[in-house]
Amino acid sequence: MQHRIETKVEQSGTIVLRDLPFREGEEVVVVITTHPAEPSQGKPYPLRGLTVEYKDPFGSVAEDDWSEMR
Repeated sequence: MQHRIETKVEQSGTIVLRDLPFREGEEVVVVITTHPAEPSQGKPYPLRGLTVEYKDPFGSVAEDDWSEMR
């Protein structure tokens, strides 16, 4: 069984968990992670809408790098 609780660390560095849905004496595993960061307010796709220019769309790529072709 899994149970999720979101809470804050107290000034003393402790975390208090109350009203857990487990029986007294039941063994549990506790995993603590930080809360995910809020998404940035910047554009998610900064290049969207920009003009793209292809100088030679059907030309060879890196032709000078192939010694076998010379």
